[in-house]
Amino acid sequence: MDLTRFLQRCATDLKVEGVELQDIHFPQTRPAYLKMLRRTARDLGLSIVSVGAHNDFGRIDPTIRQSEVVKVKQWVQIAEELGAPLVRVFAGYPEGKPRGALAGDDRLAVRRGGLRQAGGRAAGSGEP
Repeated sequence: MDLTRFLQRCATDLKVEGVELQDIHFPQTRPAYLKMLRRTARDLGLSIVSVGAHNDFGRIDPTIRQSEVVKVKQWVQIAEELGAPLVRVFAGYPEGKPRGALAGDDRLAVRRGGLRQAGGRAAGSGEP
């Protein structure tokens, strides 16, 4: 089921007032497609209440972890274009065994850092 059909089903069959759209179900994120989704939701009387981003700030490799921050920042922008006031993210699950630089509390700090970096983009977006 594509996102347009999902919106139609939510409005017509399920009779809900709002939806959360998941990043993994978007076939594309071009502006025209996002505008079409936003318009379709509005025309059906639906609010896009949030966008769920499937991220993981618990990755042990700092390059991969940073790419997760970039991904969340991109989904904050997409949520803005859809008119969604929220982006749901995950702190992530600590990858690998705790050792060295990422032992114990450091692993929590790393995930917190990812949330802060991504949140910095959201704070500047004008969305609450």
